[in-house]
Amino acid sequence: MAAPTHRLADEDCERVLASAAEEGFRLVQFETLEGQLVWEWRHGDDPRPQFVNRRVALHFMDDLLRRTCTAGMNRVRSNDMRSARAMSQSARRTRS
Repeated sequence: MAAPTHRLADEDCERVLASAAEEGFRLVQFETLEGQLVWEWRHGDDPRPQFVNRRVALHFMDDLLRRTCTAGMNRVRSNDMRSARAMSQSARRTRS
């Protein structure tokens, strides 16, 4: 997934959070066992991609919401979440 080149304005951040909430997602910040503060999108028992900052997490969800429609969301969400999880794990290994 290519990194977005634009920054989300505050009102766009609120739109992304509201749209994600409508789909059952919530953005949560927490500290990993290694002491790293991360942001992750939680949705039931789905895989939870982790991001080192809120801006990247919001861009990820904005992109996901733009590329998927509600009817096909479950199939695409599961694949995207697995891909994002693999990328975030790879990034954490690189930083270690």
